[in-house]
Amino acid sequence: MEIIISPLIGTVVIGGGIFIVSFLLGRWSQPDRTEEIIENTINHLVDEGYVKTQKNIKGELELIKLED
Repeated sequence: MEIIISPLIGTVVIGGGIFIVSFLLGRWSQPDRTEEIIENTINHLVDEGYVKTQKNIKGELELIKLED
């Protein structure tokens, strides 16, 4: 018995497999740096003057809510 697979279906299956494997390898090979990325983004916005802050009693920066 001969099994014939459409070239389109074969391409989709192989491409999808490659995509899933590469995505999972990339996801698992890097440590989760979400908090570091968020902190760096907020610090950059503060340094560039896009976000207003004030220091609280503990000396930590707090974001100031802007009125609409």
